[in-house]
Parts: sequence; structure tokens; C-alpha cells
Amino acid sequence: MLGASLLASLAVSASSRADAPARTNGTDPRTEDREHTIKAAFLLNFIRYATWPKTSFEGPESPIRVLVVGRDPFGQVLEATFRGEKVRGRAIEVARSAEVPIEITAHVVFSGELAKGEREVLLARCKAKPILLVGEFEGLAQDGACINFYLQDQKTRFEINVDALSDDGLELSPDVLKLARIVRTRKEGG
Repeated sequence: MLGASLLASLAVSASSRADAPARTNGTDPRTEDREHTIKAAFLLNFIRYATWPKTSFEGPESPIRVLVVGRDPFGQVLEATFRGEKVRGRAIEVARSAEVPIEITAHVVFSGELAKGEREVLLARCKAKPILLVGEFEGLAQDGACINFYLQDQKTRFEINVDALSDDGLELSPDVLKLARIVRTRKEGG
């Protein structure tokens, strides 16, 4: 469980690295670099406070696999952020695929820029599997992704689809959930 000061630092550590908007439309590469440095820090924290079913891993020291699908907005930022990090004894490995793979074996998938049809394919291939699907496109959480970044008051924020997490067999710390805008895809009682 996160302490109150650590919880505050989860939000502040990512947002204080830069005052960049969540989407910059490529106007200034340095701003976009800062934006994705923030998002990489959030991804690391999501990994730290996520729980996957034990059957998601081949063994106790198997790595946590992160896959960026589509246009990669991070460059080497993910590797720099994850370098030397271990989460519950597991290293973090990063892979990339310009297209949606037929079979996804990653624990975390970040949806880079994809055509709408490809995004739907990605959502379908991750659905009901222990994959923490994260993106940065309006409506992605409502469509079934677990976490989606958005812009509010020129700061990077995130929303969490708690129904998608549950359907995928994943858990996030309640303290992380407190920081998020909660999205539901099922009606109450359903």
C-alpha cells in the first residue's frame, strides 16, 4: 500500500518533469520528449502497482514484457526509464511492433498511433487477457483499454477502466485508482 506522501509523489513525479501538454501534435520535439518522459514514468509506476495473475509469467524471475504497438512516441525514453528497474524481482523488457501482432505475449501494451481499424484489432486481441493496455487517444478507455492518458489543465492525467482491468484479471493498487478518473464500460449491477 502506498503511503500518502508516496501517493502524492506518484502524481507529482510524473507531472513535475515537465509542464508539457498531454498531446503536442509534434510542434516542438523537446516538448513531445518531455511529454513521453512523463508518460514513461507513469508506465513504470503502473507496473509497480499492478498485479497480474501468477499464470501470466513462466517463472518467478520472468521479465515483465512491455510492447509498444504502432508509431512509437517514446524513442529510447522507455529503455532509459526502465533501465536497472526491477519490479518484484522482475526486469522490464521493451519491444516494439509497427503492426498489431497476431498473438500478443506482453504484460503491458502501449498503443502508439494506429489507424482506427487497427486500434479496434488491438483492443480485441488484448480483451479478456492479462494485458495492461495503455494508450493516449480520446475514448480509448471507454472502448476497453485499461488506462488512457488525457490532457487536463495542460497536465498529463490518466483514466482507468476498472471493468477492463477486472475482465483482464488485473489489479491496480486502490491508491493509484484514487488518482485516476474512473471509467466503466458495464452498467451498474452488470
